[in-house]
Amino acid sequence: MVLRKSAAKTMRFRSYIAGLSVALALPALGMADAGPREHGQNELRRDVERGLAKPLLEILAAVRQQLPGEVVKVHAEQEGGRWMYELRILDEKGRVFEVHVDAQTAAIERIREK
Repeated sequence: MVLRKSAAKTMRFRSYIAGLSVALALPALGMADAGPREHGQNELRRDVERGLAKPLLEILAAVRQQLPGEVVKVHAEQEGGRWMYELRILDEKGRVFEVHVDAQTAAIERIREK
């Protein structure tokens, strides 16, 4: 039974990664619609280039120091005029945590177990 649970988690993780890969690739390929989400991604990209937000790789490195595990979901949005990254992290015990990180400072604002 433990093997089945582990296999199911692995499959879920792979599905998240595949979905995330597609979501990140579509705007770069010009295949995404011109809806609000793409506009937000473009705005975030500009803010990263201006130094107003840290790139996702820096955010992930900072978070992994405090909360090790596999990142299974990433979302970025503006909250109160600042960019926030929302991450879902699967730890080694199979728990999923929702982590909100300030994109400018890489400071973890809150962690909640799902």
